[in-house]
Amino acid sequence: MSTVLHAEEGVVALRKALRSGQSTAIDRAAAPYITSLREPLVAYADRLIRSSWRPLGLEGDDLLQDAWLRALRYLTEPAGEAIGTFEHLRRLLMRMIKQRFLDMLDRAEGRDEKGYDEAQAEQVAEGGSDLGEGLLWLESGQRQKLIGALFAGEEAFKAACSRRPKRRARHYQGYVLFILAQFYQNEVLSDRAAASLFERYIALLGVSKSDWATLEAVAAQPEAGEAELMSAVSALCETNIADRGKLSVLRYELGLLAG
Repeated sequence: MSTVLHAEEGVVALRKALRSGQSTAIDRAAAPYITSLREPLVAYADRLIRSSWRPLGLEGDDLLQDAWLRALRYLTEPAGEAIGTFEHLRRLLMRMIKQRFLDMLDRAEGRDEKGYDEAQAEQVAEGGSDLGEGLLWLESGQRQKLIGALFAGEEAFKAACSRRPKRRARHYQGYVLFILAQFYQNEVLSDRAAASLFERYIALLGVSKSDWATLEAVAAQPEAGEAELMSAVSALCETNIADRGKLSVLRYELGLLAG
């Protein structure tokens, strides 16, 4: 049974309360949503957990709690302005539950950590290391070969790696798609002659037309920045790319996999 939400308890009021930082106002604005959405979202999270053959040691409530924390943070960001209704918020929470579940499933699959420098990867993230000069990072022969396999499918990607991947292909696809979208935004939009060449490059890498069309539409928006590109990539790849640190770690790991 759903709870009727009054206008003063809407998403706009919730966003305003979050930005005010006043805990009482936040609790009052969020409570109707937490009450109304808890039962169906816990059931959704429990179904995901049961679908895994590998025990994850968590319950639906765990996934939902994490999703709420991330969703409330997302609402205050520029990209969060698009969340304006109860249904938008419900879909956002479902997406974040699924992203968290897939991330935990990846970590539970017992990947081979040999040759992976966890400390160095974290250092890269904390230092906010440069992501590279646009497409130059993708132009190395080995890297380009790996990227081609990356978009050909999970098995093709694993076969092309110099060692066993730490994550599933979709995570690394997210990094590459972000680099492509940012390059398109900064270099290609203002140069019509480069547009057709860039489209050909996208096709050669194996990026699907529908996926690229989705990102292209976001990148072409004048107000779109890194946050909007990251959000679009996360939704497309069903992963969680929240900042440049995460992108730097993915870049570092992909470099190791390219050998």
